[in-house]
Amino acid sequence: MGHLLTSLTGLDGYLINIHSFNCPTYQCGEWFLGCIILLYLIYPLLSFCFNRFPKITSIFIICVYSYLARNFYFNTFFIHVPYFILGMTYIKYFKTAKSWKLWIPTLSVIALTYIFRYKTTGYTKTIVMCWTLFLLITLCVEIFNKYSDYLKREEIAKKISYLGVLTYPIFLIHHKVCVLLISRFDLNHFPYSYTVLLFIIYMIITVALSICILKITNKIIKKI
Repeated sequence: MGHLLTSLTGLDGYLINIHSFNCPTYQCGEWFLGCIILLYLIYPLLSFCFNRFPKITSIFIICVYSYLARNFYFNTFFIHVPYFILGMTYIKYFKTAKSWKLWIPTLSVIALTYIFRYKTTGYTKTIVMCWTLFLLITLCVEIFNKYSDYLKREEIAKKISYLGVLTYPIFLIHHKVCVLLISRFDLNHFPYSYTVLLFIIYMIITVALSICILKITNKIIKKI
């Protein structure tokens, strides 16, 4: 019963990763689901502090992160708070990826990360990479949207919205599908072409199951 309750809270995968917690009810959801829950619990306080004292809050988060990144396992949820700070900074001061004031510090950080790549933690490299990808994708969408009405068409907008909704069930089950699939093959002695084929099959199965989960979820929500 205790394991079932931890599953319902969404924290079972998180507990498994940080404490080797034996939880037989844990089937999907990723450790990051529990991490997200904890992050959003502290978000109201973080948002309040950032809006009132943006510089002090940012410096404090950077200092705490720098210590944790070198002394704790990555599933310590506070490691991921810098993503929130970057997002709030973007929304509060920029709102667009076309601002040169945004790209100058970003490119500078990328250069520093590369120069000191052997001394930079993997967590920091991941943050820099994710932030850069976010800006590039946002920039491409903004430019495309400015010079084309294609994304503004209602049928296209609905398809993009559906794909966005579909990413969550994909996120919940993709590792479970991966584990069940690769357990049937010896990848150490697998030809590369077969590995690529297996990856394509894995993606198809994941998307198909995610569509089924989304349909079932929508039916349950309508009945409730």
